[in-house]
Amino acid sequence: MTVWVPRDVLAAVKPFLAAEMGVEVRQNIPPDYKASDPVFLLVANDGGPMAWPVATRPTLRLTAFAAGRTEAVRVAGKAMGLLLCRRVPGIAHVAPGMSIIDDRDDKTKAFFASTTVLITLRTAAL
Repeated sequence: MTVWVPRDVLAAVKPFLAAEMGVEVRQNIPPDYKASDPVFLLVANDGGPMAWPVATRPTLRLTAFAAGRTEAVRVAGKAMGLLLCRRVPGIAHVAPGMSIIDDRDDKTKAFFASTTVLITLRTAAL
C-alpha cells in the first residue's frame, strides 16, 4: 500500500529564489536585524487546502525587509513575478495570491512589503 505525504514547499522554493533574487532569502528575521542592514526576503508557508492524496496547495508568503519602502516593494514584487512567470523545479503550479502590502516594522524600523502566491505541490510516495 502506498502512503502519500506532503512535500515541503520551502525546500522547493527557497533555493530557486536564492539563486534568482540577488538578496538573502531566509525563513526567519535575524534577532539583531535593523533597518540599516542589507535587504532580505523572508519566505513562509501559511498553509492552505489540499487535494488529497494528489497535491497540497499552500499559500506562500513573501516579505521583503529593507531600509526604504521602494526597495522593499521592489524585492517583494520581483519574488512574486519570478514565481508566477518562471518554471520552479518541484512545483506543479503557481497562481496569484494577495497583492503587495507595505508598512514599517516598529521593532526594527525597517520597511517591509509582503505578498502571497498560491502553490500547488504534488504529494510524494513514502
